[in-house]
Amino acid sequence: MGYTHYWHRPRIIAPKAFHAIRVDFERLIMPLADAGVELAGGLGDGPPEITNALVRFNGLMSSLL
Repeated sequence: MGYTHYWHRPRIIAPKAFHAIRVDFERLIMPLADAGVELAGGLGDGPPEITNALVRFNGLMSSLL
């Protein structure tokens, strides 16, 4: 069994706050990669999904095998 962390948030995030979350996350991707933290899409493969409607990411599944 691996480590799991869940994050709960309000169902609706104000557009201005969501934009700030998206910008912050986009700024973190390269520093995290430089530190050896590999991020993937929500199912553990492909790139993280970052749009005006969602930010979805997970650890890279192949690094767990």
